Amino acid sequence: MPDITKAQLSAALPPGTIKDWWDATGALPAGVELAELLLNVLKGAFDAQAAYNVGQPVGSRVGAYELPVGSAPGVDPTTRLTFYNQRAGIFVRVVIPELDTVIGISA
Repeated sequence: MPDITKAQLSAALPPGTIKDWWDATGALPAGVELAELLLNVLKGAFDAQAAYNVGQPVGSRVGAYELPVGSAPGVDPTTRLTFYNQRAGIFVRVVIPELDTVIGISA
């Protein structure tokens, strides 16, 4: 499946702390595409969020990381490989008028 590179993502990031940090990280592990890295990071964030929320009162729970969702299995007509698609995401609050300020959501 085609993907963008780490360098292409870096070129699209606005200047600042996050871009500087991203540029300072090493190369992706061999054989790992950017989408795979980000999916694993978001799944890890969801799992960490779930663990953190145990026993937390309403209003103090983290709610920014969505559970990754998989599609129904399919079969590639060319390769005959069985696959499924997976989607992960985040839910954040953007402060207006500072559209570059993002705040994690509590639940």
